[in-house]
Amino acid sequence: MKKSVQSLQHFLMLALVVFAFACGNDDEGNGNNPPTAEEMLVGTWTTSTIDITLTVDDKSLTDYLVEDLGWSESDADFYTQLFEAELESSVDGTLTLNADNTYDSDFDDSPDDGTWSLSADETTLTLDAGTIDEVDITIISITGTSLVVSIEDTQEEDLDDDAGTPDEEIMIVADITLTM
Repeated sequence: MKKSVQSLQHFLMLALVVFAFACGNDDEGNGNNPPTAEEMLVGTWTTSTIDITLTVDDKSLTDYLVEDLGWSESDADFYTQLFEAELESSVDGTLTLNADNTYDSDFDDSPDDGTWSLSADETTLTLDAGTIDEVDITIISITGTSLVVSIEDTQEEDLDDDAGTPDEEIMIVADITLTM
């Protein structure tokens, strides 16, 4: 479980970096035309709020702990809230998206940099960093001062430490609001 927590924390830090890149400032745009999403992404974004949801084999973490591991409902609920709060608090920092499609981030004192791109339909921000794998971030909304994104990651982990059973599928969904 400790390995899973560390993997989830690493993923969330990366996700925040990606979310931050999806944000930007509201420039004057190009003449009389409103700024494009790509133009609005350029700038420095700071984590405002984050909401993390964890599922294990398509069950909430609480249900998994109760149904599959035999925990009491109160212990499972307490642990789930504690775990999600720890993950949420570990994703704090800034992301700077530059006009030349490079970025710099500093989440939880872990500086990173790389390149970013925006999908043709302007709904997916992709961060390609030097120290992390490529991350796709879904843009929910963007204004000149607010960026709302969602990052989803799925991993296979052996949470029950039983080599005779299949690994569990852990899905993390982080909904993040960044502000400029």
